[in-house]
Amino acid sequence: MIYARLTHISCLIPSLFIIASGAQAQTTDESAAPPDHPLISVTATRMASELQDTTAAVTVVGKQELDTIKFTSATTELMKRIPGYSMIRNLRIPSGRNYTINLVDGLATRAAFGTGTISGAEDTNTFDIERVEVVRGPASALYGSNALGGVINVITREPPLDPEYRVWGELGEHQRRRGGVSAAGTHGAVGYFADANFLDTDGWQDRTARRRRAASGKLQFAPDLQSSVTVRAEYLDNFQEDPGSLSEAQFKSDWRQAAVLDAYNDEESVSGTVKYERQMNSRSAFDISYGVRNSQTEGTPSYSATGGISSNDVVNHNLVALYRQDFEASRSQLITGLDLLHSALDTTTFEGRTTSSAIAQQFDVTAVGTSPFIQYEIAPLERLRLSLGARYDRIEYSAEGHKTSRGTTTRFDESKTFGHVSPKAGASVDLDPHNTAWVGYGQGFVVPSRTHLFVGGRGYDPNPDLDPERAENVEVGLRGRFPASRFTYDVALYRTTITDMLVENEHLEKYVNAGEVRVQGVETLLGWQPHDHWRLDVAHTYADNRYLDYVDGSDDLSGNTLQASPKHHLDTRLTWMPVTGLAAELEWNTITEYYTSDSNDDPAGKADRPDLFHLRVTWTGAHWSWWAHVLNLTDEKYAERVSYGTDGREYDVGLPRTFYAGLSYQW
Repeated sequence: MIYARLTHISCLIPSLFIIASGAQAQTTDESAAPPDHPLISVTATRMASELQDTTAAVTVVGKQELDTIKFTSATTELMKRIPGYSMIRNLRIPSGRNYTINLVDGLATRAAFGTGTISGAEDTNTFDIERVEVVRGPASALYGSNALGGVINVITREPPLDPEYRVWGELGEHQRRRGGVSAAGTHGAVGYFADANFLDTDGWQDRTARRRRAASGKLQFAPDLQSSVTVRAEYLDNFQEDPGSLSEAQFKSDWRQAAVLDAYNDEESVSGTVKYERQMNSRSAFDISYGVRNSQTEGTPSYSATGGISSNDVVNHNLVALYRQDFEASRSQLITGLDLLHSALDTTTFEGRTTSSAIAQQFDVTAVGTSPFIQYEIAPLERLRLSLGARYDRIEYSAEGHKTSRGTTTRFDESKTFGHVSPKAGASVDLDPHNTAWVGYGQGFVVPSRTHLFVGGRGYDPNPDLDPERAENVEVGLRGRFPASRFTYDVALYRTTITDMLVENEHLEKYVNAGEVRVQGVETLLGWQPHDHWRLDVAHTYADNRYLDYVDGSDDLSGNTLQASPKHHLDTRLTWMPVTGLAAELEWNTITEYYTSDSNDDPAGKADRPDLFHLRVTWTGAHWSWWAHVLNLTDEKYAERVSYGTDGREYDVGLPRTFYAGLSYQW
């Protein structure tokens, strides 16, 4: 592969730019903005701030790039363009556990606790996204349990001043059909935005059909000159078949077949949010946000042709109150607030593949989180900023129900409470008006899930005596730009150590705290526009993820590399803009070899994925616009991930060459 010949060069990318430049492109498209343009991030501090000033590894994907990608899968089309992407579930940490928090406008979208993944940008109407803010690494001081890998916060669109109306449609291979309508503007004192869209596809592989319907609306008005109110509602309906993982023989003979013939997930959700913001005076502000989301899902496991269908009904409430006070005399700022989360889950699992089968387990789980937090920032010198914060989380679980395991029916009525203080500190120094160096320290923790505490799963009994997993993280970074050469960069070096990691102990047949893991690496984003007609963007991740002390039943994994952890992941985009409104982007995505199992004992050695190329062409005029995309341009036969177990290798296959095109009219 091309990448094999460039391994040594790509290893040096971060170091070369640190030496040559003094220190990422804060965003993957807004970095082309004028040199002094303030790049806003609300996720890093929970209130709007310039990204240049944050003491965390943050990437902002803006509207321009989202319009270019037009993703249907956040995992395969969006997140691969961001440093810190992990091949399993999370940012940075490739693990079956969930170490990522998903938010929409700062409010939790998924049931508490332990349900977040890198696919979180799909938790909302994807055509109602202004930008996606990604905080990589532990963010527990502001966002609480489960944020060891990071936070993905989707910021929805604001109503424009002038009326905008749009209708669009898209057609492609595999019976792909997509389209929608939107209307936005401001009428008097009320701003509005409304969008509805659909996606239908039969899928290129057997059992990969998808049907998605989305609609959202927002109203924004100002009761007085100092305050504003925002109300938003959303409806999502998503049905998706799942072919499961192919065996090696199936993959080699016909990679378009399905391993499981009846696996699917059918989810319908309704949500609503309201936010009140008030600028009390020139130095203080207050806002309070409340969101409720009801999701109903039904599905069968994709990993096996056996096992029962599950039906879930989840109601999630989240209330966040924030107060900010600026102190001009000391050039400091205080942010304090309260994060309240209430999640109620009602789930039933049937023994067979229909809801008419006998009930295998049925239970209700309630999780309540009460979390005050505080952060203080001060600039003792003109170029120096210091920050110190902490958050206390009190998390209460209660579970009631029954389950049948290995022929025995057990009833349970249990509760569990966890409490933890997570500190966070950081410092940044302006090297000059455009370049900043920063350092950050933080702690985090993850409470065990309902499966680990009360229910059990896949042959393992629950353990109500489990402790939370804990993490300690240290990061240093350089970010900035060189306006004369139109070059931007952001480099972050990190090390996170997780202790008390949960292990599925085969000897005891239950979950225990027995693992210690270290994930560390270098994440780099570069942007360079040498000419008005050309632009180059590079996202590179170097990762070294290892078990320091991890005993899994009779296997000692200490010293092993985590599965699905390639040393290098490189995503490069070359954009050609020959005339105003026309842009062609060629994306190259490549990874190095990786272990297919935590035991590092696959007799076939490491897995090797071909390089992938994607071509996107977009033209935008005054009213009309069109686009044409070709994914997997060279039509490679590949797997998104290869895993190894007792039955040999399994392949989660990727997309073959796929073409689609669309047209829109806006007035």
